[in-house]
Amino acid sequence: MEKNMGYLKDLENATTIDELNSVYQRMKQGADYDFRIDLSKYENDPERKSMSLEDQKELLIKMLNKNQLYFNEDNIDDADVRDLISDSDYQFNKSFYGKGNA
Repeated sequence: MEKNMGYLKDLENATTIDELNSVYQRMKQGADYDFRIDLSKYENDPERKSMSLEDQKELLIKMLNKNQLYFNEDNIDDADVRDLISDSDYQFNKSFYGKGNA
């Protein structure tokens, strides 16, 4: 949850192409990507450099594996996981699976 959520927040907060590139370089080191993403295609796309900041930002956000923005149902009640997340995040995850209040 925290890993891709951090990248997502950094991408959303980026205000320049250089900031986006910096986040992308960090993403290459440890982000969980959507399995359909081909990083070499993204990196070698000549049209990407002419895209607006918002379009590039959107593209990078689409690359992230959204399944890493929440905990799996089997892990949510694990004591180690429970200690890592806030009560509101816990409730969100429970509501995601239809088992809690949110």
